[in-house]
Amino acid sequence: MVDSSSAGQLAAGDWAMVVVYFVLCMGIGLGVAYKNRTRKGGGGGGGGTVPQLVSQSSQCHSDDGHAEKYFLAGREAAFWAVGASLFASNIGSEHFIGLAGSGAKVGMSVSWGEWLSPFAILLLGWVFVPLYIGSGVFTMPEFLERRYSRGLRMYYACLLLFLYVLTKVSVALYAGAVVLQQTVGWDLWSGAVSLVVGTGIYTATGGMAAVIYTEVIQTVVLIAGGLILLFIAMQRVGGFEMMWQKVSGRKQEQEQEQEQ
Repeated sequence: MVDSSSAGQLAAGDWAMVVVYFVLCMGIGLGVAYKNRTRKGGGGGGGGTVPQLVSQSSQCHSDDGHAEKYFLAGREAAFWAVGASLFASNIGSEHFIGLAGSGAKVGMSVSWGEWLSPFAILLLGWVFVPLYIGSGVFTMPEFLERRYSRGLRMYYACLLLFLYVLTKVSVALYAGAVVLQQTVGWDLWSGAVSLVVGTGIYTATGGMAAVIYTEVIQTVVLIAGGLILLFIAMQRVGGFEMMWQKVSGRKQEQEQEQEQ
């Protein structure tokens, strides 16, 4: 159980930082959404006869362009923004809370997946991404449909949706709600719903571009916050050696309890 007795005890400066962070993320996301909407609607400028003069093939090409801008940010995102987005998409509250707690309880074995993931990402970037770009697809299920069949696309999309909700979204929402519970005093359901609504607004309206540039801000917060948290935690626990002694002692106690 999470102890929320000390929750909500934030100073004015803490509240200001929280508000600035959320306003900045929402502002960037909604700003990108407004920019995309302006670009989409600003090209016409003519009378009502213009849509009638557009052929079906050019209309399909326009729809593909809108889909490319929504799902792939128009292929115009800077490399550093894409890299920061990949980092922030894979690192979050579930790591700061869940993975850290599991590491203290179980050991370093829980981190092996994180150590091996860079090799998979490099393989994806150097081998598979050029193949996807060459085929002109937006998503992996679309690639499977072109390569195999529509049935496989539907199966893979449903499987990914189920697994992502079960293993990623639910854990991230719970961990994020725990953070909000401990910092601002909200209950778990209110925290989870606020995260879904806030993220959904700028994601649905701004597409991938909004996600990428808000996650650039989140990357800075995650790295800076993680380093500050590491420094403070090491000071509180008495240094690395003291931390190792406490974790090792706790591990021995758990092994003795299991033997009994």
